[in-house]
Amino acid sequence: MPLKLPAYTTKDYAVLAVIILPFTLLLNFTVLGNAYFSRWVYFLLATILSGGGFSIFFTLCGVVAVLMKKRFPAEKQVAKRLAFMITTFLLM
Repeated sequence: MPLKLPAYTTKDYAVLAVIILPFTLLLNFTVLGNAYFSRWVYFLLATILSGGGFSIFFTLCGVVAVLMKKRFPAEKQVAKRLAFMITTFLLM
C-alpha cells in the first residue's frame, strides 16, 4: 500500500500566522529574560526581527520541501528526499 504524504497548501501560512507570535514571544523571553519587556523599543525590535526571521525560515523550509518533493516524487525516494531536506534545513 503506497504511503500518502500530505500536500502543501495555503493552510501552511495560516499555521505560521497563529504560531509565530507566541513562539516569538516565548523564545525572546527565554533568550533575553526580563530585558525583553524592560523597554518597548527592545520589545518591538526583538519581536519584529525574530518574527521576520522565523517567517522567512518557515517559508524557505516550505520551498525546499516542495522542491524536494518534485525532484524525488517516487515513494522509493522518500529516504533520499528526507536526507536532502534535513541536511538543507540544518545548513539553513
